Amino acid sequence: MGFMHNCTIRNSASRTFWHKRAVMKLLAMTDIHSHTANISRLRDWLQAVDVVLLAGDLTNGRLKDAQTLIETLRQYNSRIYAVPGNMDNVEILRYLQAEGCSIHRSYVTVDDVVIAGMGGALPFFGKFVYNDDQFATMLTELAAQLPAMPQVFVCHQPPYHTALDRIRLGRHVGSKAVRAYIEQHQPLVCFTGHIHKAIGVDTIGQTQIVNPGRLGSGGVAYAEIAEGRLVDLEMRRIDK
Repeated sequence: MGFMHNCTIRNSASRTFWHKRAVMKLLAMTDIHSHTANISRLRDWLQAVDVVLLAGDLTNGRLKDAQTLIETLRQYNSRIYAVPGNMDNVEILRYLQAEGCSIHRSYVTVDDVVIAGMGGALPFFGKFVYNDDQFATMLTELAAQLPAMPQVFVCHQPPYHTALDRIRLGRHVGSKAVRAYIEQHQPLVCFTGHIHKAIGVDTIGQTQIVNPGRLGSGGVAYAEIAEGRLVDLEMRRIDK
């Protein structure tokens, strides 16, 4: 399996220095839209990381497709955390919750890092949508739950006014509530999606925000966290 890196951001500290300490490795993907054909091609990456993150739109609305996705991923890695996207639905969310995979409006802790999530999107196609006032309320509730630890944030809806919420003619369609949450709480990294063509990395304060692009196009993101710091962030793409 080959790949190329379109973007790599690394801490200035020596990689050897960090690798002598406990490093948490994450692989994030988004906008799968029931397209699981690329999963087997990610085998080596999936097996090499500690956590797999899914940033929404796992399906186009079919529960069976969500089941297939999770079952396929579990062939390579059992620690999977996900949020629903606008194209998913409540039935899919309940399945993720039952399987111990959901971090929608909740969080898990892994190796002294909080992994928090918020699913859904601003009103658009699909059934899983919220307005920005609803996002603001839910994010306030989420923040009140979180322990004081370094955070990874998984959010299908990108924050407002970044390179990752821009559509045709440069219009920004992100969430102001999501942006406010990131500005206030400064997670180490935010994995997002939703806007398929807004692939890339941007920053809000010290937070790196990443949209690897939809999985069907071969995009994923890889990150490493050590001693409460983001020490490696890569945009990866499966070779055709």
